[in-house]
Amino acid sequence: MLNLISGLSSILAMGILTPVQSILWLIILFVSTAMSLYNDNYMLMGMLYMLMYVGAMAMLFLFILSLLKMEYMPQGNMSPLMMTLMCVCFMPLDIMSNPQLVMGEYNSIMMELNETFNELMVVGNQFYTEYAMLLMMTGLMLMLSVVGAMAMTK
Repeated sequence: MLNLISGLSSILAMGILTPVQSILWLIILFVSTAMSLYNDNYMLMGMLYMLMYVGAMAMLFLFILSLLKMEYMPQGNMSPLMMTLMCVCFMPLDIMSNPQLVMGEYNSIMMELNETFNELMVVGNQFYTEYAMLLMMTGLMLMLSVVGAMAMTK
């Protein structure tokens, strides 16, 4: 189900002409991809997709729209060439119909590693012990950049 949502939202993100609707479909694409990664036991990648791509994309898009104050002029419907190009781009997704045959050996190795170490525990341990000061400095820089961007728009 998540793959269907991802495919549909990617087609709509490329095909819709209004920038606001296109960015909404792009956010739905990244959310469904993050949910799919999280369900496949790639918890860290799923959370990073949610934090980095969805949050940063939404904030950047809203910031740009507030600065530009652009008017949208509709240009008509989607051309048949665009639809054909999108269908050709998504054809390779149907080629690998049974990914369990390809990924079976890799999954068995990863299952053995997941029994001993959880990737979130390993990364969290690294962040909050060895890289704690760098994490605090990057958080402070991010906060200052957000405050600076808000001060520039007023």
